[in-house]
Amino acid sequence: MSSKEKMLKTIEEVDLKKVDSPIIPEFEFEHNLVDAFKKAMKINHAEVIETVGEEETVAQLKVLSADYNRICSAFPIKDLDCTYAREVSDPRELKDINLGVIRGMFGVAENGAIWVPEENCHQRVLPFIVEHLIIVLKADSLVSNMNQAYQSVELVKTGFGVFISGPSKTGDIEQTLVIGAHGPRSLKVILEK
Repeated sequence: MSSKEKMLKTIEEVDLKKVDSPIIPEFEFEHNLVDAFKKAMKINHAEVIETVGEEETVAQLKVLSADYNRICSAFPIKDLDCTYAREVSDPRELKDINLGVIRGMFGVAENGAIWVPEENCHQRVLPFIVEHLIIVLKADSLVSNMNQAYQSVELVKTGFGVFISGPSKTGDIEQTLVIGAHGPRSLKVILEK
């Protein structure tokens, strides 16, 4: 018997008792979810704008996009001149986009993270390549914490997704915070009630 076979036989003979996975407790988050989310986003250097209904959201998008000449949206926005991500065949076409607009699936109150699956972007690169990013998020989609968020993520259905919690930032350069180092320089969240 070779040493490899001997080692594998020894491993097979080890009597391991089955141990149940630990139960993760439900961590209560007693705060108002909208207020907690807004506070977390402020800490993350992002701005939250609250709207009521789709009409007010579209009006706010028009105001916010007025200063940008190259806009790409992952969903149609009435009366807004922009490129639609689903019509872009090559992601490199997005290299000069000033403003990107996408929808978040849900947000996390404790840290301001927003889950964005691939189907909400149509192009994986969209939330990373733009100079400025707007995420439209329903206020009733907020969850308390990351434990609840992970239970809501359906990677089997999407294959790719990302949590976004603010503009791109790094502190690696001489321990100085640099905004927009690896992605958008600003993030605005339209929180729609």
